[in-house]
Amino acid sequence: MKAALRREQRHALFPHHRDPAVFPYRSLCSAFCLSLVLLLSGCSPENEKQSTPVSGGDGATPDADAQTVAAEKPSSMYSPDAFRSAAHDGKMSVVESVLKSNMDVDEADVSGLTALAMAAYNGHTVIVKKLLAAGATVDSRDRDGKTPLIHASSGEFPETVQVLIDAGADINAIDSGEGFTPLMTAAALGNIEVVKVLLAAGADRSLVDKDDGESALVFAENAGHEEIVKLLKSE
Repeated sequence: MKAALRREQRHALFPHHRDPAVFPYRSLCSAFCLSLVLLLSGCSPENEKQSTPVSGGDGATPDADAQTVAAEKPSSMYSPDAFRSAAHDGKMSVVESVLKSNMDVDEADVSGLTALAMAAYNGHTVIVKKLLAAGATVDSRDRDGKTPLIHASSGEFPETVQVLIDAGADINAIDSGEGFTPLMTAAALGNIEVVKVLLAAGADRSLVDKDDGESALVFAENAGHEEIVKLLKSE
C-alpha cells in the first residue's frame, strides 16, 4: 500500500513522465523505427526488455554483442523522440547508436525533458553516465524547472544521484514551480538512501519551498517518514 501511494505521489509531482502526449514516439511510425533499430543491432523487439549477459543492474538493456547500429543504418532514421524514448526505457543499444549520429544530446521534448532527465527519472545509471560523457547538460531544466538530479531524487536511485552529483549537478537546485530541491523531493517521497547521498554531499536542509515555506524535514514529518526525519534532525 505504501509503495503504491509513493508511486502515485511521484507521478503527481512528475506527471510528464506518464503523459502519452509527451511521448509521440509511441506512435506506430516511431515504434516501427525502434523495432528496426533493435533488429539491425541483433536484438529481437519482442525480447528488448530481457536482460543479456552484459546487462547492467540499473535496468539498461544493451545488446548481447558489441555490434553498432550506426554503421548499418542511416542517421536520418533516428528521431529525437526515439532517442529520448530509448533513454527513458533503458535501451542502451539505441542510445549508443544515436550518440554516434549528429543529434543534439540536449534536445528536449515539449515538456522540456531531455534524454538525461528521462534516464535519470528511471534510474538508468549506465545510460546517465553515457549521456554525460557525450556532453549532456547536467543541470538542464524542464518546463517546471526540474533538473535531472531532481528527477533522479524522486526515485530510489542513490547510484544515479551520486553520478549526477559527481558530474557537477547543483545539489540545491530549486524548481520553478513549487520550489522543491532534490532533498525536499527525496524526503517527501521517502527515498532514504537518496537522502543519505544528498546530505553526505552537503545538501542544504534549511531551504524551504515557495508555497508553504516548508523544509525537507517538514515534508518528511508530514509524510510519516520517521527514519528520514531522524536523519534530517541529526547534525
